[in-house]
Amino acid sequence: MKGKSGGKSDVEDSSDDYEGKQPEEMETELRPSVFYCKNCRTIIGDTLSFLSADEELKIVCVASVQNVTVDTEHTTSNQGEDVGCSYKHFRCVYCKTPIGKFYISINPRLLGQHNVYSLELEAVASYQFGAGCDAAPATPPPQEDVQSATITAELSQFRDVA
Repeated sequence: MKGKSGGKSDVEDSSDDYEGKQPEEMETELRPSVFYCKNCRTIIGDTLSFLSADEELKIVCVASVQNVTVDTEHTTSNQGEDVGCSYKHFRCVYCKTPIGKFYISINPRLLGQHNVYSLELEAVASYQFGAGCDAAPATPPPQEDVQSATITAELSQFRDVA
């Protein structure tokens, strides 16, 4: 799991990342994003509550969400990276699509995911504020490729900032 590093303050950690960059470049990189349900486009959360991201597990962990319902029953995984972990699915309040897991107990691999909302990137999409201000390409790529590329780019951005 890739997350914030300990020891230094966030200001010290991030200042080196922006050394020599123009203000416009820094402003673009720091723009917040919103996460929304891919099925019905309901806003679920944003990067202001971002905690960590894991490209291997294809998740983004946030401290808070909105427009979701958390299942009352918990499930214990018996395979994969979260084997032995107990969690509750949470769903979009409008279309009921499962969009992530709220881990109640975890194994050592998932240390940063206890009692946080783990958004599954296959179920959510994101939009970065101000992204519509950029010049549009002459021929837009297929929609699925755009979402995959956007999520991968945002995961890299989160890893660099965190």
